[in-house]
Amino acid sequence: MRLPDPDRSRVLLLGAAHYTAGLPELPAVGNNLRALRRELTDPEGGGLPDDRCRMALDPVNAGEVGRLLHAAAIEATDLLLVYYAGHGLVGGRRHELYLSLGSTDPAHPEFTAVPYRAVRDVFLDSPATNQVIILDCCFSGRALDGAMAGDGGLIGQIDVAGSYVLTSAPANSTAQAPVGAQYTAFTGELVRLLREGIANGPPLLSLGEIYRHVRAALHARGYAAPQQRSTEVADRLAIARNRYGRPAPPPSAPPKFDLFGSGTTPDGSGGGTSFSDLFSNIFSGGQPAARGRDMECTANLLFRDATRGVTLPLTVRTPTTCSACEGSGVKPGTPPCADCRGTGLIKTSTLDEPCRTCGGAGIDGEACSDCAGTGQETLQRTINVRFPAGIADGQRIRLAGRGEPSWSGHPPGDLYVLVQVNADPVFQRSGDDLMTTLPITAAQARNGADISAPTLEGSVTLRVPPGTPDGRMFRVRGKGVTVQGRTGDLLVRLAVR
Repeated sequence: MRLPDPDRSRVLLLGAAHYTAGLPELPAVGNNLRALRRELTDPEGGGLPDDRCRMALDPVNAGEVGRLLHAAAIEATDLLLVYYAGHGLVGGRRHELYLSLGSTDPAHPEFTAVPYRAVRDVFLDSPATNQVIILDCCFSGRALDGAMAGDGGLIGQIDVAGSYVLTSAPANSTAQAPVGAQYTAFTGELVRLLREGIANGPPLLSLGEIYRHVRAALHARGYAAPQQRSTEVADRLAIARNRYGRPAPPPSAPPKFDLFGSGTTPDGSGGGTSFSDLFSNIFSGGQPAARGRDMECTANLLFRDATRGVTLPLTVRTPTTCSACEGSGVKPGTPPCADCRGTGLIKTSTLDEPCRTCGGAGIDGEACSDCAGTGQETLQRTINVRFPAGIADGQRIRLAGRGEPSWSGHPPGDLYVLVQVNADPVFQRSGDDLMTTLPITAAQARNGADISAPTLEGSVTLRVPPGTPDGRMFRVRGKGVTVQGRTGDLLVRLAVR
C-alpha cells in the first residue's frame, strides 16, 4: 500500500454553505472544506502540494462546477478525488440525486442544481488510475445505485481498479449538520480521523480503514450509517498517513462557546489575553497560573428535550484541596522544613529558588494518608444545567466558574458541557429545519390524497397532488426547531410504497 503520487494527483473540494432560494444555511460546510484541505496538504498527513488540492466554496453555478471538475479530471493520472458537502436533493422522473448550489430551487433541482450523473460522467473521461468520490449530503447513498452510480455507472463500464464512492448517508436518509457544530457530523469524524489517526493502526490510512472507523463513530452517536462501494481492491487505496502518536498540525483557532455559542466571556470581553496572562502562560504550560483549570463533561439529551429545552441535573467530579492536610500533601502536624524554615524558598546569590528538600512546599515529612501526598481529593457535586430550546448535537455550554478550583485562591476555571443529542425515530435535523420521510401508497401518489404528517406538537395535513413522484419534498413553514426566536420548517419527503 502506498500514497498516490502527489504530482499526478488532483483533489477538488466542493461545498455550498449559503443559500438564497429557501434551503437552510450550512455554515459548517466552509469549515469542512478548510479542515480537509489542511489535512490532505499537511506533509505528515496527505502530503499533497497546495496546488494539487483545490477548494471551491459556494461556486456560482453548475457551469463553474463543471469547469473545475473537468480540469481536475484531465490533469489527474494517479488519484482523482472529489468531495462535496451541501444539501442533497432528489428530483426528476428518475428520482436522481442532485447536488445543490447556493441558488438551487429545492422544488426544481433538475434545473438549478448539479446532477450527480454529470459528476459521474466526468470521471468516465478521466485517465486517473484511482478515482474517488466522497459525498456529505442528504440521500447521498443514491450515488451507489448501480455502482458509481445509476444506469451505466462507472464501475463495470471501464476497467478502473481504483473506483471508490463513500457517502455520508443511505439512499433514503438525511445527513446530519448539528446546529453550532464546527463541522457536519460525517466530515467531522473524517477530519478527526485524519488529524488524530488510529491507535495501533497501519502506517497509512486506507479508504476502507477510514470508512470502518467513521461508520463506527457515527453509529455510536445514533446517526445514519455511511455507505461505500468500490471495485476490486479500491478500498485499500491509502490517502493519508496515520497520524496517531505524531504531533498534530497547528489548527486554526478553535471557537469559544458560551451558553449560546457567541464566543464571549461572562463580562462580554471576548476572552482577550493580557500581556501578564501571556507571560504567565509561558511558565505554566499554556494555562493561566492564577485561575483554576477548565473542565469538560458530556450530557446526553433526548431529541425532543433538545428541541424544547430542558433543565437536567449533572453530576461532576471536581478535584479540591485535601481537607486533612489542607493541600500540603504531608501528614497533618508535620513541622516546617528545616532547610527553608517553612518558606519553601532558598536564597541564592541571584534569586530565590524553590527548596529542593521540600519541593517548595515548606513542609518536609510523611505523605498525607488521605490524599497519598497529592494535596487533592475528589469532590462529587450535582449542578442543575439549563439546556436552551433548539440546542444541537455537538454544541458546548460554558458554565463560568464551575470548573477546577485554583490552588492559589484565585477564581476557579470554567466547566464546558458537550451536548450529545440522541437520534429520533421520526425526525432528523438540518439547521433549524426538521426532516422526515412519510410513506404513501402508489394509489395515493397516482390519484392525489390528503395525508397526515407528524410535527413536534402533533400533526398537519398535507395535500398530495396527483402524479406525485417518489422522493418529492414538501415544506411546511414554521414547524421546525425554534432557536432564539427563529423557527425553521418541516421538510417532508414522500416515499411511495
